[in-house]
Amino acid sequence: MEYYIELKGDDPELVDAAVKIIKTSNADLSQLVFISFSRQLISKIKKVMPSCRALLLDKLDRDGRIATAEELIAEINSLGIDGIDGGNHPDITSELIRKIKNAGMIFAVWTVDNPHRAKQLIDMGADVITSNCAAKLKRIFLEQNF
Repeated sequence: MEYYIELKGDDPELVDAAVKIIKTSNADLSQLVFISFSRQLISKIKKVMPSCRALLLDKLDRDGRIATAEELIAEINSLGIDGIDGGNHPDITSELIRKIKNAGMIFAVWTVDNPHRAKQLIDMGADVITSNCAAKLKRIFLEQNF
């Protein structure tokens, strides 16, 4: 099981507070995945907790077009994080996902509530799908042998 922790806002003290809470718990750090829209926070949490995974939340839209794999890989590398957690952009392709994964990075997608879209993204190679109705999707996948 993995636990996703979203760091909201841009206050760097949030990272210090999160680290303090986590270090006083018995959490298995390998199960923690931090996500944030804040480039500053996601980069900082990865530096102070390198054994946890860190993904940048990103809508993937760049002035009316989807970001290229090269742009995303460059950003992930510049932040020193593990991957991207992209919005469910209609122009995501298996090539985009493959390039990011071939670079050794994680490609996750949020928010996918349609079972056919979820299956499409899984077939394209997405590592993680975030959904508001995960139990429903799981049931559909099992019942229909998706």
